[in-house]
Amino acid sequence: MPGINQNMELLLTMQKCLSRFHQESRLSRFMDFTSVWYFRMLLLMWSCMMAGSPVLCAREIYKDPSAPPEARVRDLIKRMSLEEKVEQLSGFGKGTSEFGDREASVFGTPGNKRLGIPAFIMGHAITGVRSGRDKNIKGTYIMAPVGMAASWDPQLCHRASTALAKEMVAYHQDLSLGTTLNIIRNPLGGRSWECYSEDPYLTSRFAVAYVKAMQANGVVAGPKHFVANNQETQRFDINNVVDERTLREIYLPGFKAAVVEGGALNI
Repeated sequence: MPGINQNMELLLTMQKCLSRFHQESRLSRFMDFTSVWYFRMLLLMWSCMMAGSPVLCAREIYKDPSAPPEARVRDLIKRMSLEEKVEQLSGFGKGTSEFGDREASVFGTPGNKRLGIPAFIMGHAITGVRSGRDKNIKGTYIMAPVGMAASWDPQLCHRASTALAKEMVAYHQDLSLGTTLNIIRNPLGGRSWECYSEDPYLTSRFAVAYVKAMQANGVVAGPKHFVANNQETQRFDINNVVDERTLREIYLPGFKAAVVEGGALNI
């Protein structure tokens, strides 16, 4: 390895300098100019060896919270193999993936022990916390969003979401795939119960309450789904054509409020 060979050469040179320094010290018994010069060279070469050593001076910048985020990201990516990068980008799919003593109710990304990256678990918490394979894990059932929004009481949503967040933390889940901010276009829609309202303002108030409650208790909120994803039939391949004014006045306010006012860390 080039770095190690260079360090060995530096070390041998340092030893020669040190030997010369000792000889001159014994002869003169005081630090003359030549000895001081050799001593300074010794310190300089030692510093160079430390700076170039992949083992002795491999500062883990990505673990330093005081370092700039960009520098931490670059440092971490530089240390990752292709397989590790793919693993972090793909994760485990829908269902009941297991992560040691933690279970993913919906999706999850495995940890990386070598780099100290913990597993990241995503769960559903709409009307209650959904568990993984362990059917003994029970969640508190709360009112469906469409019913809760009928109260026009965002504080009720905040209290209920606080309870959900605490249960998610207890079950080692890191991110809530919620809340659902799509607009109810048709009350007969298959997932209308999961939304708050046909009213964009009311939806935005409950969006902020949910996000703040989740994240105040250590769970990342993930407002969903895609904007204008407002029907279940063919929702994976439908083409929704919406003019900009309609988009901004009806379908986007809830998402905007969740990010700008609520501070959502995921979308």
